[in-house]
Amino acid sequence: MAASRIPYLNNRDLLTNVHLSKLSFCDWIAPGRTNLALTDYDTIVRNELKVTSGLLAEARRTRAERITRQKTELAKTAGIKARVVPRPDTVTEPLVIRVLTSEHVPQGTRPNFPPFKHYAVQDGQPQEVLRSHWRGGHNSGAYAEEGKINDDLAVAVMMMVRRYATRGNWRGYSYVDEMQSSGIVQLLQGALKFNEFFGFNVFGYWTTVLTNSFRRYLAEERKLRGIRDEYMMAAGMAPSWSRQEDNTTEQQDRAPSPVRHIEVGSA
Repeated sequence: MAASRIPYLNNRDLLTNVHLSKLSFCDWIAPGRTNLALTDYDTIVRNELKVTSGLLAEARRTRAERITRQKTELAKTAGIKARVVPRPDTVTEPLVIRVLTSEHVPQGTRPNFPPFKHYAVQDGQPQEVLRSHWRGGHNSGAYAEEGKINDDLAVAVMMMVRRYATRGNWRGYSYVDEMQSSGIVQLLQGALKFNEFFGFNVFGYWTTVLTNSFRRYLAEERKLRGIRDEYMMAAGMAPSWSRQEDNTTEQQDRAPSPVRHIEVGSA
Protein backbone atom coordinates (compact mmCIF):
# COMPACT_ATOMS: atom_id res chain seq x y z
CA MET A 1 0.00 0.00 0.00
CA ALA A 2 1.49 3.32 -1.07
CA ALA A 3 2.08 5.88 1.63
CA SER A 4 -0.18 8.91 1.49
CA ARG A 5 1.46 12.16 0.41
CA ILE A 6 2.27 14.49 3.27
CA PRO A 7 0.80 17.94 2.50
CA TYR A 8 3.31 20.76 2.50
CA LEU A 9 3.55 24.31 1.32
CA ASN A 10 1.98 24.95 -2.05
CA ASN A 11 1.09 28.11 -3.87
CA ARG A 12 -2.64 27.41 -3.92
CA ASP A 13 -2.94 27.05 -0.14
CA LEU A 14 -0.80 30.14 0.40
CA LEU A 15 -3.06 32.16 -1.89
CA THR A 16 -6.15 30.94 -0.06
CA ASN A 17 -4.83 31.84 3.37
CA VAL A 18 -3.47 35.21 2.25
CA HIS A 19 -6.95 35.96 0.89
CA LEU A 20 -8.71 34.82 4.08
CA SER A 21 -6.31 36.82 6.24
CA LYS A 22 -6.91 39.97 4.20
CA LEU A 23 -10.66 39.50 4.62
CA SER A 24 -10.26 39.80 8.40
CA PHE A 25 -9.33 43.45 7.78
CA CYS A 26 -12.48 44.03 5.68
CA ASP A 27 -16.04 44.99 6.46
CA TRP A 28 -19.37 44.89 4.61
CA ILE A 29 -20.49 48.18 3.12
CA ALA A 30 -23.88 47.63 1.47
CA PRO A 31 -26.78 47.06 3.90
CA GLY A 32 -27.88 43.45 4.02
CA ARG A 33 -24.92 42.27 1.93
CA THR A 34 -23.36 39.45 3.94
CA ASN A 35 -23.17 36.79 1.24
CA LEU A 36 -19.86 34.98 1.67
CA ALA A 37 -19.77 34.31 -2.07
CA LEU A 38 -19.10 38.04 -2.55
CA THR A 39 -15.78 37.78 -0.71
CA ASP A 40 -14.21 35.82 -3.60
CA TYR A 41 -13.42 38.15 -6.46
CA ASP A 42 -13.67 37.04 -10.09
CA THR A 43 -11.27 39.58 -11.54
CA ILE A 44 -9.15 42.47 -10.31
CA VAL A 45 -8.58 45.96 -11.72
CA ARG A 46 -6.64 49.03 -10.65
CA ASN A 47 -7.76 52.49 -9.55
CA GLU A 48 -11.32 52.58 -10.88
CA LEU A 49 -14.06 50.28 -12.07
CA LYS A 50 -15.12 50.48 -15.71
CA VAL A 51 -17.74 47.83 -16.44
CA THR A 52 -17.10 46.60 -19.97
CA SER A 53 -18.22 43.52 -21.85
CA GLY A 54 -14.63 42.24 -21.92
CA LEU A 55 -14.25 42.66 -18.15
CA LEU A 56 -17.50 40.82 -17.46
CA ALA A 57 -16.58 38.01 -19.86
CA GLU A 58 -13.26 37.54 -18.05
CA ALA A 59 -15.04 37.52 -14.70
CA ARG A 60 -17.52 34.89 -15.91
CA ARG A 61 -14.71 32.64 -17.13
CA THR A 62 -12.96 32.92 -13.79
CA ARG A 63 -16.19 32.17 -11.92
CA ALA A 64 -16.89 29.13 -14.12
CA GLU A 65 -13.36 27.81 -13.52
CA ARG A 66 -13.75 28.21 -9.77
CA ILE A 67 -17.11 26.44 -9.78
CA THR A 68 -15.55 23.61 -11.80
CA ARG A 69 -12.68 23.29 -9.37
CA GLN A 70 -14.97 23.29 -6.34
CA LYS A 71 -17.34 20.67 -7.80
CA THR A 72 -14.41 18.51 -8.92
CA GLU A 73 -12.96 18.54 -5.41
CA LEU A 74 -16.34 17.64 -3.90
CA ALA A 75 -16.75 14.79 -6.38
CA LYS A 76 -13.25 13.54 -5.63
CA THR A 77 -13.98 13.58 -1.90
CA ALA A 78 -17.13 11.55 -2.54
CA GLY A 79 -15.23 9.08 -4.71
CA ILE A 80 -16.89 10.21 -7.94
CA LYS A 81 -14.82 10.76 -11.08
CA ALA A 82 -17.37 12.96 -12.83
CA ARG A 83 -16.18 16.46 -13.69
CA VAL A 84 -18.80 19.17 -14.17
CA VAL A 85 -17.70 22.05 -16.40
CA PRO A 86 -20.26 24.88 -16.48
CA ARG A 87 -20.24 27.28 -19.41
CA PRO A 88 -19.37 30.90 -18.58
CA ASP A 89 -22.65 32.09 -20.09
CA THR A 90 -24.57 30.01 -17.55
CA VAL A 91 -23.19 31.98 -14.58
CA THR A 92 -26.10 33.96 -13.18
CA GLU A 93 -24.80 35.02 -9.75
CA PRO A 94 -23.45 38.55 -9.26
CA LEU A 95 -19.90 38.87 -10.53
CA VAL A 96 -17.42 40.24 -8.00
CA ILE A 97 -14.72 42.66 -9.09
CA ARG A 98 -11.89 43.77 -6.81
CA VAL A 99 -10.76 47.34 -7.35
CA LEU A 100 -7.38 48.34 -5.95
CA THR A 101 -7.90 51.81 -4.55
CA SER A 102 -6.71 53.90 -1.62
CA GLU A 103 -9.38 56.61 -1.80
CA HIS A 104 -10.82 55.48 1.55
CA VAL A 105 -7.39 55.47 3.23
CA PRO A 106 -6.38 58.63 5.15
CA GLN A 107 -3.56 60.57 3.52
CA GLY A 108 -0.15 59.64 4.89
CA THR A 109 -1.32 56.23 6.11
CA ARG A 110 0.56 53.14 4.97
CA PRO A 111 -1.72 50.08 5.11
CA ASN A 112 -0.26 46.63 5.74
CA PHE A 113 -1.36 45.51 2.25
CA PRO A 114 -2.75 47.21 -0.90
CA PRO A 115 -6.26 48.44 -0.01
CA PHE A 116 -9.23 47.47 -2.17
CA LYS A 117 -13.00 47.43 -2.61
CA HIS A 118 -15.28 44.67 -3.84
CA TYR A 119 -18.09 45.46 -6.25
CA ALA A 120 -20.92 43.06 -7.07
CA VAL A 121 -22.06 43.50 -10.67
CA GLN A 122 -25.59 42.39 -11.51
CA ASP A 123 -27.13 43.24 -14.90
CA GLY A 124 -24.22 45.57 -15.58
CA GLN A 125 -24.81 47.62 -12.41
CA PRO A 126 -21.96 47.64 -9.85
CA GLN A 127 -22.58 47.99 -6.13
CA GLU A 128 -19.86 48.22 -3.51
CA VAL A 129 -20.23 45.38 -1.03
CA LEU A 130 -16.89 45.05 0.75
CA ARG A 131 -14.06 47.39 1.74
CA SER A 132 -10.63 46.63 3.17
CA HIS A 133 -9.20 48.42 6.21
CA TRP A 134 -12.66 49.49 7.30
CA ARG A 135 -15.11 49.08 10.15
CA GLY A 136 -18.72 50.22 9.92
CA GLY A 137 -21.08 51.13 7.10
CA HIS A 138 -20.50 53.26 4.04
CA ASN A 139 -21.35 56.56 5.75
CA SER A 140 -20.85 55.75 9.42
CA GLY A 141 -17.66 53.68 9.15
CA ALA A 142 -14.01 54.69 9.34
CA TYR A 143 -10.55 53.47 8.38
CA ALA A 144 -9.25 50.74 10.70
CA GLU A 145 -6.52 48.10 10.68
CA GLU A 146 -8.31 45.51 12.79
CA GLY A 147 -7.53 41.99 11.67
CA LYS A 148 -4.91 39.29 11.77
CA ILE A 149 -3.34 36.54 9.72
CA ASN A 150 -5.03 33.19 10.26
CA ASP A 151 -3.42 30.21 11.99
CA ASP A 152 -2.73 28.32 8.78
CA LEU A 153 -0.82 31.26 7.32
CA ALA A 154 1.22 31.64 10.51
CA VAL A 155 2.16 27.95 10.36
CA ALA A 156 3.08 28.37 6.68
CA VAL A 157 5.42 31.24 7.60
CA MET A 158 7.21 29.09 10.17
CA MET A 159 7.52 26.18 7.75
CA MET A 160 8.74 28.43 4.94
CA VAL A 161 11.48 30.00 7.06
CA ARG A 162 12.60 26.66 8.46
CA ARG A 163 12.80 25.15 4.99
CA TYR A 164 14.63 28.15 3.53
CA ALA A 165 17.25 28.06 6.31
CA THR A 166 18.27 24.53 5.28
CA ARG A 167 19.66 25.74 1.95
CA GLY A 168 23.34 25.12 1.48
CA ASN A 169 24.31 28.79 1.39
CA TRP A 170 22.79 29.47 4.83
CA ARG A 171 22.83 26.35 7.01
CA GLY A 172 26.57 26.52 7.68
CA TYR A 173 26.42 29.76 9.66
CA SER A 174 26.55 29.50 13.44
CA TYR A 175 23.91 32.20 13.79
CA VAL A 176 21.40 30.63 11.38
CA ASP A 177 18.83 30.46 14.21
CA GLU A 178 19.01 34.23 14.61
CA MET A 179 18.64 34.60 10.85
CA GLN A 180 15.49 32.48 11.02
CA SER A 181 14.04 34.65 13.78
CA SER A 182 14.69 37.76 11.72
CA GLY A 183 13.17 36.07 8.67
CA ILE A 184 10.00 35.17 10.57
CA VAL A 185 9.55 38.78 11.67
CA GLN A 186 10.10 40.11 8.15
CA LEU A 187 7.80 37.56 6.56
CA LEU A 188 5.00 38.15 9.07
CA GLN A 189 5.23 41.86 8.34
CA GLY A 190 5.25 41.36 4.57
CA ALA A 191 3.13 38.23 4.05
CA LEU A 192 -0.02 40.17 3.18
CA LYS A 193 1.73 42.76 1.01
CA PHE A 194 1.52 40.32 -1.87
CA ASN A 195 -0.49 41.97 -4.66
CA GLU A 196 -2.64 39.55 -6.65
CA PHE A 197 -2.92 42.06 -9.51
CA PHE A 198 0.64 41.21 -10.61
CA GLY A 199 0.26 37.43 -10.44
CA PHE A 200 -0.37 34.55 -8.08
CA ASN A 201 3.14 33.31 -7.20
CA VAL A 202 3.01 33.85 -3.45
CA PHE A 203 5.74 31.26 -2.92
CA GLY A 204 8.16 33.21 -5.11
CA TYR A 205 7.29 36.48 -3.40
CA TRP A 206 7.88 35.02 0.06
CA THR A 207 11.18 33.54 -1.09
CA THR A 208 12.34 36.99 -2.22
CA VAL A 209 11.36 38.48 1.14
CA LEU A 210 13.34 35.79 2.98
CA THR A 211 16.37 36.15 0.70
CA ASN A 212 16.53 39.89 1.38
CA SER A 213 16.06 39.32 5.11
CA PHE A 214 18.83 36.71 5.38
CA ARG A 215 21.23 38.80 3.29
CA ARG A 216 20.53 41.88 5.38
CA TYR A 217 21.16 39.97 8.61
CA LEU A 218 24.37 38.53 7.19
CA ALA A 219 25.62 41.99 6.20
CA GLU A 220 24.86 43.37 9.67
CA GLU A 221 26.56 40.40 11.34
CA ARG A 222 29.69 40.83 9.24
CA LYS A 223 29.75 44.53 10.03
CA LEU A 224 29.53 43.87 13.77
CA ARG A 225 32.12 41.12 13.51
CA GLY A 226 34.51 43.52 11.78
CA ILE A 227 34.12 46.09 14.56
CA ARG A 228 34.63 43.43 17.23
CA ASP A 229 37.76 42.12 15.50
CA GLU A 230 39.27 45.60 15.33
CA TYR A 231 38.85 46.06 19.08
CA MET A 232 40.29 42.61 19.82
CA MET A 233 43.37 43.19 17.66
CA ALA A 234 43.89 46.62 19.24
CA ALA A 235 43.90 44.90 22.63
CA GLY A 236 46.46 42.36 21.46
CA MET A 237 43.96 39.52 21.27
CA ALA A 238 43.35 37.11 18.43
CA PRO A 239 40.42 38.11 16.19
CA SER A 240 37.81 35.73 14.88
CA TRP A 241 38.85 32.75 12.77
CA SER A 242 37.35 34.32 9.66
CA ARG A 243 39.40 37.47 10.17
CA GLN A 244 42.56 35.39 10.64
CA GLU A 245 41.87 33.59 7.37
CA ASP A 246 41.29 36.92 5.62
CA ASN A 247 44.59 38.29 6.99
CA THR A 248 46.44 35.17 5.82
CA THR A 249 44.95 35.50 2.35
CA GLU A 250 45.92 39.18 2.18
CA GLN A 251 49.51 38.41 3.19
CA GLN A 252 49.76 35.73 0.54
CA ASP A 253 48.44 38.10 -2.08
CA ARG A 254 50.98 40.78 -1.08
CA ALA A 255 53.95 38.39 -1.04
CA PRO A 256 56.24 38.81 -4.11
CA SER A 257 56.20 36.02 -6.63
CA PRO A 258 59.33 33.83 -6.58
CA VAL A 259 61.86 34.59 -9.31
CA ARG A 260 62.50 31.69 -11.60
CA HIS A 261 66.16 31.32 -12.78
CA ILE A 262 66.44 30.00 -16.26
CA GLU A 263 69.77 28.55 -17.37
CA VAL A 264 70.58 29.11 -20.97
CA GLY A 265 72.67 26.34 -22.41
CA SER A 266 75.33 26.89 -25.05
CA ALA A 267 74.32 26.38 -28.63
